[in-house]
Amino acid sequence: MRKIIGIDFGSSNTIVYLPKKGIIYNEPTVIAYNANNKKVVSTGYLAFKLLGKTHNDTKVIRPIENGVISDGPFSVKYLENVLRNLHLLRKCRKATLIVSRPSEFTQIEGTALRNVFRKLGCNKIMFYSASYLSTIGCNQANATTKGCFMINIGGGITDMSVIANGEVLLSKTCSFSGKKLDASIIRHIRKNHQLIISEKTAEYIKMKIGSIESYPENRLLEVSGINVISSLPHSVVISTSEIKSCLMNCIDPLLDAIADCLEVITPDVASDIIDSGVIICGGTSLLAGLREFLENKLNIACRVAPDPTSTTIQGIKNIAHQLLTIK
Repeated sequence: MRKIIGIDFGSSNTIVYLPKKGIIYNEPTVIAYNANNKKVVSTGYLAFKLLGKTHNDTKVIRPIENGVISDGPFSVKYLENVLRNLHLLRKCRKATLIVSRPSEFTQIEGTALRNVFRKLGCNKIMFYSASYLSTIGCNQANATTKGCFMINIGGGITDMSVIANGEVLLSKTCSFSGKKLDASIIRHIRKNHQLIISEKTAEYIKMKIGSIESYPENRLLEVSGINVISSLPHSVVISTSEIKSCLMNCIDPLLDAIADCLEVITPDVASDIIDSGVIICGGTSLLAGLREFLENKLNIACRVAPDPTSTTIQGIKNIAHQLLTIK
């Protein structure tokens, strides 16, 4: 029987899927290693917990940044460690791998991603863009002949595709992502409150009180960090309204990328998109007020996909099922 392994190797999380078993791994794409001998200390959640809490001998990194490989050797070590713990390292060398990737990347970035899996001994690799997989996962690609506009807003990048008749008509990748929002919050807190906070704290702020709604409920949150002036631990209280201002500064790249796609589609596809609406998915699509904001700016109905954080792996599942039914 044909062996298939699905891997969503994302900037924030890595998900591994096996037919008949479902999702068997879903943890942060983070690796901790010993700086002296380069040996892996931990991966996934255990490594994520070490962020900002290690001594000089232990380094914690994200091997994927902005959707592409930032550290090839440790990307290999991360996947090698994960697959070995799942008892899939040997099996993946003979299996067919279905792997997600950005729609747009340079030849060097594409080669780096392929080389990561080659060094694991994988020869049969099928790459699909994250937005196309999300469309498949939402059963939009082959359901009808109508055009569909899918926007996958992830932790590292935003990937979008216009699809009709099961084929990608155009696709685009932009820098808007959850990490960009976190970085904007970090800059805002440092500039306005003279407080240095971590990435994990910024993400917590975004999830608890982050909103780009027109009239959001103004909630308060106490956050802690290091005071820039005194270099001592310090806490400040921030509000939803001030966080909204720094989040809004990051939206323009997303709007520009969407406009670039909508400007070049044919009138017939445009009509289909107006009828069916724009579909958004990915973890960052859950940001409060984002759907309504896009709807108002584009003057097109927008909807969040059911279970938006799982659409990519659901697409991998559907493709795997199609491959297994082919004799």
